[in-house]
Amino acid sequence: MLKIFRILADKISGANRPVGPVLGVKPLGPPPPMPPPSDEVLKIEIEFFEQHRKEWYEHHAGKIALIKGAVIHEFFDDYENALQAGYDKLGIVSFLLKEVRLEDEVVFIPTRYIYKGRGEPTSFELEDDQD
Repeated sequence: MLKIFRILADKISGANRPVGPVLGVKPLGPPPPMPPPSDEVLKIEIEFFEQHRKEWYEHHAGKIALIKGAVIHEFFDDYENALQAGYDKLGIVSFLLKEVRLEDEVVFIPTRYIYKGRGEPTSFELEDDQD
């Protein structure tokens, strides 16, 4: 899972790109517009997935669906390949990766990392209460 986050971080941060202005290259222009409010991000993709959930489950159960707009691009065996393909095909835009299941699994993700320096996670163990 950490590898997925590193792929995402590299794509967003522009890792391995020159820092600062490059001689002979003009700026690209104004920054892109602000993204829509969070309750509207991926709304179309989620609705599209829900419309086709049962149909896809019959043929692609357990696969990861790559969806942009109301278009299914492909099904993948794992999130890492789906994420990489999403960036390769669509660029750095919002798209939905979702496992094809009859019902969504609820996952609780506790804070287990403390970031220090330039964002490298440092793991720490929580103390168990065994009283």
